[in-house]
Amino acid sequence: DAIYWNPLLRTDEKGEVKIKIQLPDNLTTWRTTARVITDDTQVGETRAKIITTKDLLVRMELPRFMSVGDELLIATTVHNYLDTEKEVTLRLKAKGVELEGSEKQVTIPANGEMRVDWKANAKWITDATVSVEALTNEESDAMELTIPVQPYGLEIVKGESLAVQDTDNGILEFELPRGIDPASVSLKLNADNSISSALLASLEDLIGYPYGCVEQTMSRFLPTVIVSNTLDKLGTDYSSTIDKMEIQKMVDQGFKRLGELQHKDGGWGWWSHDGSHPFMTAYVLYGMQIANESGLKVKQAVFEKAKKKFRQQVEAEQHDDPTTFAYQMMVAMHLGYDELWEKVKMPNGNEGAYEQALWLQAANIVGDKKMQEHMLARLSDNAVREGGVAYWGDKKFYYRWQDDRVETTANVIKAISEADPDNELLFDAVQWIMRQRKGNSWHNTRQTAMTVYGLQEIIKREADSNSMVEIWVNGKKIEALDWALEKELSNGKSWKLQPEMFTASMGDEIDLSKYNVLREGKNKVEIKQTGKGITYLSGRMRYFRDGIPENKTEYGEPTFTVEREYYKLSLQETGKDGGKKYVKEKMKLNEWKSGDDILVKVKLSSKNEREYILVEDPIPAGCEFIRNTDAYVIDGENSYQGRSRRHGYWNYWYTHSEFRDDKFAMTVTRMGKGDFEYSYLLKAQIPGEYKVSPAVAQLMYYPEFRGYSDFTKVSITD
Repeated sequence: DAIYWNPLLRTDEKGEVKIKIQLPDNLTTWRTTARVITDDTQVGETRAKIITTKDLLVRMELPRFMSVGDELLIATTVHNYLDTEKEVTLRLKAKGVELEGSEKQVTIPANGEMRVDWKANAKWITDATVSVEALTNEESDAMELTIPVQPYGLEIVKGESLAVQDTDNGILEFELPRGIDPASVSLKLNADNSISSALLASLEDLIGYPYGCVEQTMSRFLPTVIVSNTLDKLGTDYSSTIDKMEIQKMVDQGFKRLGELQHKDGGWGWWSHDGSHPFMTAYVLYGMQIANESGLKVKQAVFEKAKKKFRQQVEAEQHDDPTTFAYQMMVAMHLGYDELWEKVKMPNGNEGAYEQALWLQAANIVGDKKMQEHMLARLSDNAVREGGVAYWGDKKFYYRWQDDRVETTANVIKAISEADPDNELLFDAVQWIMRQRKGNSWHNTRQTAMTVYGLQEIIKREADSNSMVEIWVNGKKIEALDWALEKELSNGKSWKLQPEMFTASMGDEIDLSKYNVLREGKNKVEIKQTGKGITYLSGRMRYFRDGIPENKTEYGEPTFTVEREYYKLSLQETGKDGGKKYVKEKMKLNEWKSGDDILVKVKLSSKNEREYILVEDPIPAGCEFIRNTDAYVIDGENSYQGRSRRHGYWNYWYTHSEFRDDKFAMTVTRMGKGDFEYSYLLKAQIPGEYKVSPAVAQLMYYPEFRGYSDFTKVSITD
C-alpha cells in the first residue's frame, strides 16, 4: 500500500526538503523511495526503511476458517519489549464461538514473551469475531480477527419451480430430513411477474459462481450484456439490478481472463492446460462478436487470433459431434462467413432437436428459407407436449450438454422466435423452461446462460401482469403482492426461509422473523393468485447432512468412488552428499501433531468415461497447504521428486487445480474408465479436534452425478 506520494517537492539551497508523513496504525516495515532530478537533468534515487512497532505486542493465531463442531486452541502470544517485568491482563472476547475462560493474569519478564492458550468451540454457522487485549499499567495492545464458521457435512441442494396464470393456485413441496442442523437449512423462494425479472435475478448466480474456467468466464458477463441491451431497446429501467457502469468493467475483466486462458493456437479449451476445443472456441468467439456489436471494447488481437483458429477448425470439420458442428456453423454465420454456407449440405434427417435448433438459427442469419421451413417442420414434429407445456429432448437422465433438455429447449425457443415469432409452440415452451428453474437460476451455469440467450426475443413481447398473489408456507402467510404496483420489471421478490427450531443461540444478532417456518418432514409452499397475468415461483432448499449417509446418486450406483487417505512424512538423510528425502507412513486420525508434514492421497474411480468433472476436497481447519513442493522428494511418489520433476510445464492427468482457504479443488476435462489419483501436502498447525467434510467428485454441470469419501475427524496435538 502507498501512504504518501508527492511529485512536486523542491529542495532548499542545501539540497534538502522536509516533509511530515502520518503513518497508519499498522505494525510493519515501510519503505520510503525518493527520486530527484535537477534543472540540468541529473538524477538520483535513495531508499530508507521505517519500522513501526510497539513496546508491548499481542498476537493471536486463528485458522482461516472453522467447521461446526471444531474444538481448538486459540494461541495468544504477548511480547514485552519494555525494560521491566510486567503484570499483564489478557482478555479474550468472541462472537460466534464459545470460549472456555475469558481473562487471565500473566507475568512477562523484560524483553520476554509468553504464549497463552484458550479453548474454543465452533457451534454456530456464522462469521466469528475474536478479539484479544493485553493490558498493563504502562502499555497496551489489542487485535481482532473475523473468520467464517462453515457447515459440516455433505451439501444437499434441491430445487422446484412452477408457474401460475390468472386465477390459478400452485404448490411446491420440499422434504427436510430429520436430524439436520437447523442453522444449515435455508429455503430461498423467488417470485417473478415476468420473464425479464426472472432473467435479471439469474444473473446474480452467474456473476457469483466461484470457478473461472472458459465457459463460466464467458457465462459470467455475456448474459448480462444481452439482457441489458434488450431492455435498453425496450426502454426498461433495470438500474436496481444492473449497474451500467459496472458492465464494461465486467467485460474488461472477463476478456482479460479469457486472454490468459487462450491457447497459443488462438483457441480455447475448458482451461488453459487442455487442448483447443471446437465448442469452447466457438462459444467465446460468439461472445466476443456480441460484445462488439453492443459497442463494448474487445481486445482485437485476441479476437483476430481466435477467428483464425475457429475458421481452421470449421473448414477442417474439427468437431466432436454433429451438434458441435451445427453450433460452429451458427457462429460462423454470425461472424459473416456466408461463403461457408454454400458448402453446407442439408442435414440427413437423423439430427437431434438441439442440432436442428442450431441449424435453424444459422439459416435465420443467412436467410435460407428452404432450411428454415425444413427445420421448423422437424422441430414441430419432435416437440414433446405434455400437461399444457412443450419441450425438446427425449432423454430423461443425461449428463452431456448435447442431451440437455433445458439447453435444447432454450435454443429451440431462440430459433423459432427468430423464424416464426407467432408460432403456437413458443408460449408452451417458455412455460416449460421457466418451470425448470432451481431457485434464482437454472441447474448450472451453461443452462442459465443458454436460457438467457434463448429468451432474449421473447422478453421483447411480454405483456404486463396485473395479478395479486399470496405466498403461504406450511399454512402461514408470509407475503402478499400486488404486481400492478410493481412498475419495474426488475422488481421480482425473494424470501429466505429457515426452520421453526432455529433459535437465537447468538443473542440479538439473529432475527427470529415470520420467515422461520420450515419443519422436519414435508414443507408445503402455496401460491394463490387472482387477476390477470403469470407469476413464476421457484425455490431452492439447501442443507448439510452431518455424517449421515446419503444415496450416492438418485439414479443408482455412485458415479464416482472416492477414497481419501493421510500419510505422515518423515525426513531422512540419504547419500554421501547429505541429500534428504521423505518417507511416508499411514497416519491414524487421532495422532497428528503440530508441525507434521502430511501427504493427502485421494483415489477416484469411475466405471465409465466422464467429462467436465469438479473435485472439491475439504481440509482440516487446523492445517495449511504446502504450496511449494520443490524441496519434497518422497520415496515411492513420482509426483514429488523435487523441483526438476514438473517445473515449468503441466503434465498432470487433470486439467486445473486451486488451493482455497478451506479446500483443494481440481477439474478434469475428460476422464477415462478406471482408477486415478491426486495428492497434495498439508502442514498441521493449530492444536484441536477438527471435523472434515467428505471429498466430493461430481460432474460440473450435473452435480447430482457424484461420489464422495468418508466423513472424517482428526486430532492435532502440540
